[in-house]
Amino acid sequence: MNNTRLFKIFVINYYGNLPKILKDIDIEPQHNGLMFCPLHDNYNSPAAKLFKDRTGWHFFCFNEQKQYGTYDVYKQVYNLNMDVVFNELWNKLTDADKAQMYDLFGEVDDNQPIENLETFQKFRTGQYNYQQLLQEICLQNQ
Repeated sequence: MNNTRLFKIFVINYYGNLPKILKDIDIEPQHNGLMFCPLHDNYNSPAAKLFKDRTGWHFFCFNEQKQYGTYDVYKQVYNLNMDVVFNELWNKLTDADKAQMYDLFGEVDDNQPIENLETFQKFRTGQYNYQQLLQEICLQNQ
């Protein structure tokens, strides 16, 4: 099993029901996806936008200029052990779902040093997907 940290984040974001999780903490996105950011004090006006792409549900915080997903809410709001969350989710998936996760994610070695922190920042803010991050890391290590 590919148990790298990035793979766990990918799976949790892909299968996590972020709209339900947000509703559980009394954050209801507007019809256009605008919402209050659950990761910082934000009371006057919505400071984030909820969206879904091919990698799952995410939101972009305008205040921090960062993209977050289900993983981040579980970790920062609920303070959950993310290995436990991943294992519970992974064990519920069918073999076909697991194979799809491997296909969508590709191969990444978490133990490789990230030489260029700007590259990782592009990944965190949604400018790079997982495959683009891997390609950039491979280019940096040549």
